[in-house]
Amino acid sequence: MPKYSKKKSKTPSIISVFQATVVAIVGIGLTALLFLITQNQDLRQQASTQNNTDIVVCPLDSSLTDCNYFGPLGIQQALSAVEPNGQILIKAGQYALDSTSQTVFRIDSKNISIKGEGRYQTTLLHSSNTENDPGSVIFDIGGNSHVAISDLGIVQKGSSLDQRVFAVKAFAYGRDQQNITVESCYFEGGLGFIPISIGSYDHSLTNSLVVGNIMIAHYGGIKVYSGSTSDTKAEIKNNILFGSIDPERRIVSIISSDPIDGVSGVLTAVVQNNAAGGNGANAFDCYNASGNEHSLKCELTNNIAFQNSRLGFSSNTVVNFALFEYNLGFENRAGNWPSGWPGFPPTTNISADALFQTSNTTKRVKAEDYMLLPNSPARNGGNPQIFDPDGSRSDIGPLGGPNACKLLATLPGCTLPSTPESKTDPKENKEAGSQILRQQKEVDVPIRVSK
Repeated sequence: MPKYSKKKSKTPSIISVFQATVVAIVGIGLTALLFLITQNQDLRQQASTQNNTDIVVCPLDSSLTDCNYFGPLGIQQALSAVEPNGQILIKAGQYALDSTSQTVFRIDSKNISIKGEGRYQTTLLHSSNTENDPGSVIFDIGGNSHVAISDLGIVQKGSSLDQRVFAVKAFAYGRDQQNITVESCYFEGGLGFIPISIGSYDHSLTNSLVVGNIMIAHYGGIKVYSGSTSDTKAEIKNNILFGSIDPERRIVSIISSDPIDGVSGVLTAVVQNNAAGGNGANAFDCYNASGNEHSLKCELTNNIAFQNSRLGFSSNTVVNFALFEYNLGFENRAGNWPSGWPGFPPTTNISADALFQTSNTTKRVKAEDYMLLPNSPARNGGNPQIFDPDGSRSDIGPLGGPNACKLLATLPGCTLPSTPESKTDPKENKEAGSQILRQQKEVDVPIRVSK
């Protein structure tokens, strides 16, 4: 009987084909999934690295998706997390700061930038609400720090002579070095509110730039102090300081004194294209308290001092004015500048009404309020070696000179920012307004609060 061998079929069964297909699909899927997971981890690691050098803080109620931290606490978290040379971007909105802390934000040995989205868009609100509060500092910058603060609004209420509040306070001691920049910010407060105070002590070195800021209803606007053996420099340009409530404070104050040991270094202060008006004290003041009469060099050019209760420009000695030219003063109660100094002021300085376009001289709280009429003596009346953004000879006042765009971006020759600043005021606070107006009456200073 013949034997028959059982031969395997060369045609695969339907079940085998199905099984092979499933295995292949699963394999491809696992490979793709593994690739996506690895790629996602790389992206997250890359984003984490990027976020440490460019951190975004948003308001607590924000619905934005690119935020690393939220609210006032998020600002402190960002300050702790930011890497050297990093930037912290604080998104538009209001941030109610901790009013119980004597130091709100402390910055030590950092090289960082803190930037808002516009002086009227990003607003930090601070209130002094305890009777025993000795005062506080919002940005307290220590030694060996290089810090730039820009495009923020800081609004303070409730401060007093016993509860002073510093918005930006930067002091360097010993062998510390500092570079401090405050640019295009808005400051508003009451009696006891000091927007900017920068100091250099002992052997420390501080270079500072304060440019394009608006300061309203404050207790002293900008103070630069040096008691160091090192040479230091401050540049104060294109700022508006209006409505200081205290009659004793110098509005732009440059002070040099003796260091703890050694010989005083030279403090050079370049004060250019600013306006100080409606204040209760001397507007621009250079004061040398050191034993070295040449330790202070104030270079004042293209500034306007108007309707202040004391002198427009002052100094305890004419030697402090290393340069004093193309400044304008009018309606300052104690005079536009010191009298009795032979040959002072130089003939390039003017005693005349600046002729601003707006006639309301009791509420000059915005950059637009300092536009000049065509027949103004300040128009094209500045230093001929300094130029406006459109290339013309510089104007005297805050809207003149090469840095004018930092104050008002719509001037001729300026490149408009991608997000134009709002023309609205940063807040509506009737309680703060009432308090400031009450203080105004006490010192008889012509000031109004923006509503």
